[in-house]
Amino acid sequence: MTVAVAMSGGVDSSVAALLLARAGHEVLGLHMHLFRVCAGLSMDMTRSCCSREHESLARRVAIQLGIPFQVVDLSEDFRRHVMEPFALAYASGRTPNPCIPCNQELKFGTLLRVAQAMGAQAIATGHYARTVLWNGRRAVARGADRRRDQSYFLYGIEAQVLERVLFPLGELEKTTVRAMAAEAGLPVAQRPESRDVCFLAGEPYWRWLAMEGYVKDPDPGEVVDLEGNVLGHHPGVHRFTTGQRQGFGRSFGAPKYVVAIDPSSRRVVVGDKAQTFVRVARVRDCRYASGDPPVAPFDALVMVRYRDQGHRAMVTPLPGREARVEFVEPVSAIAPGQAAVFYEGDVVVGGGTLS
Repeated sequence: MTVAVAMSGGVDSSVAALLLARAGHEVLGLHMHLFRVCAGLSMDMTRSCCSREHESLARRVAIQLGIPFQVVDLSEDFRRHVMEPFALAYASGRTPNPCIPCNQELKFGTLLRVAQAMGAQAIATGHYARTVLWNGRRAVARGADRRRDQSYFLYGIEAQVLERVLFPLGELEKTTVRAMAAEAGLPVAQRPESRDVCFLAGEPYWRWLAMEGYVKDPDPGEVVDLEGNVLGHHPGVHRFTTGQRQGFGRSFGAPKYVVAIDPSSRRVVVGDKAQTFVRVARVRDCRYASGDPPVAPFDALVMVRYRDQGHRAMVTPLPGREARVEFVEPVSAIAPGQAAVFYEGDVVVGGGTLS
């Protein structure tokens, strides 16, 4: 069949395209043009930077594989669904994960629709994840390479969309993928992995927020303990996340950790390590592999951040697409704005945003 591959210019998506072409599919390479500037440049400027390098590499791979290649300008969608919510979350004292809305809204939303309009029956990416049948519906499951598993970022993709999604790397180890790229002579075989938020280009997020006008920096406020006693001052709530230990600009004698952030008063509440642990969390904007929310509470392994080992919990669906998560053991540093993802074995059965 005709498969559109989201080609980022990295080794994973390049090998995904290679495998599909070798399997006999008619492959179309699509590169998402997401942003035109690096951190520190005005959003109104038209000079592009690192995104052009990614595009050039993806194009070179497509030429080598002998597949058509097209750039799709999704920069406005990316700004609306990813960059602006990212900025507003930090300005509100939350800790966002921009990869999740990028997957939900762009890769498996807008780009899929573009691919279908071009005649593709499916879309593929270089994610280390799988799809499986679960209770009669298509669902996301962990990839075979547990160290690289990216299922956490994909909880919000609906079952009818997953029917048109392929993850060619789902059963592979990263070392195998690099070896395949090298054997095929792909120019991205030794390309290092990107570990930063793509549009920040390695700059601190708080600097980007200030440069783009989302926050003042510094925007001082008080550092207080749980009783409200003022311990010091900080440079802005946007610089902190729950569980953070550094960045206060002074020592408190004993280690202090961020327990809560109050953007309205610009107060950062700190406490001892033990005071960052909670037994219960609330989750909003929940999505479930079953489509509708489960009618009864259910046991799950809950990941509260990427690369988290997961925590046993009872998940109780609530009205308004919310859920209550009660952990068997207390969990530290649960950050509002991050995703809580629910697993049954390897299968992602749902998830939402911690509130």
